[in-house]
Parts: sequence; C-alpha cells; structure tokens
Amino acid sequence: MPSPGLDQVRRYWDRYVSELRVDGQKWGSSGFFEVIKGAHDPAYALSTRLLDLDRHSGESVLEVGCGMGLDLVEYLRHGLRVSAVDVSRRSLELTRRLLDQRGMRARLMMADAERLPFAEETFQLVVARGVLMYTPDETRAVKEIYRVLKPGGRFLAILHNRHSWFVALARLSGTNLYSERGDPPINRVHSRRQARRLFSGFDHLRIVPDKVPSPSERRHGPFARLYNGLFVPLAGLLPRALVRSLGYYLIVQGEKPSRPEE
Repeated sequence: MPSPGLDQVRRYWDRYVSELRVDGQKWGSSGFFEVIKGAHDPAYALSTRLLDLDRHSGESVLEVGCGMGLDLVEYLRHGLRVSAVDVSRRSLELTRRLLDQRGMRARLMMADAERLPFAEETFQLVVARGVLMYTPDETRAVKEIYRVLKPGGRFLAILHNRHSWFVALARLSGTNLYSERGDPPINRVHSRRQARRLFSGFDHLRIVPDKVPSPSERRHGPFARLYNGLFVPLAGLLPRALVRSLGYYLIVQGEKPSRPEE
C-alpha cells in the first residue's frame, strides 16, 4: 500500500489539476492545452528544448510524472516509443484527452516514482521533469530510474534550485514556492552538491541552473506586482550568465554506466 505521504501527494495533485482554470476555455479542451503551453507555463517547453529528440527517434522513453502530457506529445511527434506514469488520476485524464485530440497513443499507467511498474533495463531514456522534489523518498525514486534504464541509457531530471533568485524572493515575501493556492505537501529545493550526491550512481553528470526571470501569469496580488513590475525588469538589466546561475531550475543529465566489455 502507498505510504501516507504518497496519499497526500496524490490528493494534492488531483485537486490542483482539477482546479486548473483557463479563461474562456473548457477544462481539458484543445484551447485549454494551447493556452497553458503557450503562456500559462512556458516551462513546459524546457525538457524538449534540452533533449535532442531527433537523436532519440525510435528509442523507448519513460516520462515519470507526465502531468497533462504536453512534453509527451513532443516525444511522440519525434518518433519515440513512449510510456508514462503519474501519481495523479486527474493528470492522466488530461493526458488521455490531449492524446485523443492529437490522434496519438502512448502507454499510460497510474504509478508513483518510487515504484515504477517496469522490468529492469527497459528504457533508453527516462525523463523526470519536476517530480523528485515532491515524492517522499527521492533516493528510492532515483534508484528506480537507474533500475529501469538500459546500460548506457540517459536521463533528464529537473529540480528546484536552492540557491535561486525565485526561492530567495518567495521566502523574503512569505509566499508559497509552487502555487499561491498552497504548496505541495512535499516541496524540496536542492543545491548542486545535493543533486550530485543524489545522482552519484550515474556517469557523465551535468548539473546546470536555468530559467531566467520572466513575467508570471500564475501569481496575483502584491507578490505578482512586485515580481512582474520590478524584479523581472531589474533582472533584465543584469548579465544573463549571472541571472542564469541563480535560475529557478537545476537541470540534471547523465547516463547509466555501460556494462564492462567481457
């Protein structure tokens, strides 16, 4: 049985996804997805930008925590063989709606990151974008990613950067980190050192901060006015390399060690 922590995580994301609203668009409609992808949350383009998807055409990919399926559509469009899991039933419902609208198919399963329902060495690529900071046992989840990857297989994970401009601003203002409606029951931030230790079993680790400040449509009230009206313009005056080094995300990429030649 899932631990109480996972039950709480599941309930949060079911409620969060159910309450998503886009002005003038029905929940789960084509317009709903287009607004979210294009403006509501530009981060959905991040993992597809980081991966050379044409390089992976024909390969097997697992997305851990597929959310509403926006990245998953891009994997399918580039010819990958896609499986995906999510702890939230409502997220999977959105993913199925999106795939039906696009005439696409993928293997979808309700499961959590700590107990992936796949055999060892199944996938050539595993993506966990914005997942590990929310699961009760992140170490177990990383071991599961390692287990289901083929030797030489690659992974991409995105964490929240402990030493970021956004974390500092949210803490100074007393604002929730993920959502003004309330943060998830588990919501970790990681330093680069912690990320390196978490993924120490992988080869060719690359950990890079990313996400420069950009106007947010997800926030309202005094925090949003301060962030959008003052902080974003000021950050735009600073050298981009400096701003990026304090980015909200930590991009973690690496490979499962290949078997030694016999």
